[in-house]
Amino acid sequence: MFPLGVLKHSNFPILDLPLASDILDAGRFHHSVSSVLGTPQFIGNRLRLDGNTVLMVAFNTNLYFGNGNFAISFKFELDASSWGYFLSKREGALSFRMSISQTNVHVLLWGTSSGVNFSTPVSLSASTEYHLAVERYGDTITVYLNGLAINTETTNLPNLASGPGDLYIGAYKDSSPPSYMPTGYIRQLQIFRGAVYKGNFTPPT
Repeated sequence: MFPLGVLKHSNFPILDLPLASDILDAGRFHHSVSSVLGTPQFIGNRLRLDGNTVLMVAFNTNLYFGNGNFAISFKFELDASSWGYFLSKREGALSFRMSISQTNVHVLLWGTSSGVNFSTPVSLSASTEYHLAVERYGDTITVYLNGLAINTETTNLPNLASGPGDLYIGAYKDSSPPSYMPTGYIRQLQIFRGAVYKGNFTPPT
């Protein structure tokens, strides 16, 4: 399913995890997704993150962005006072991490030698669904919350977030075991190898 408002573009998600009733990749590449901690539970067409549930998407070359455009998006809810990493991918320096609390959205994208580090103050309500996206379009990196840009930076850094590491959902994974696990919900995780938003947009329903 393409995000509303960008149906006219030719990009398709290279990873498409509805996370409504299972952990299968609904995209054409059918990436391997497994549970590395806990047993996935689905409530109201969402994956419950209970602080003890972590999924892993095994690395595939389709998830290598190189120096090109890309977009990462998902819907989430936070429990009251929760904080943690909804997504993380770590392999040496070539990593990305997306952590969320009710007062801050943190996105780190690291390349060959340096990267961009967004820390954006927000005011999020518990048990309320939001849409978060980060996109590289040319030399511009933008973070969107509910379709509105909340942070942006211009950079020509190569190989952002393009390491060969596995992608973890629901935890930070730099060493074993996973850590910094949020409590809440996640659904409609999509990764595009191409720019899809290019400006403010209407999130999918």
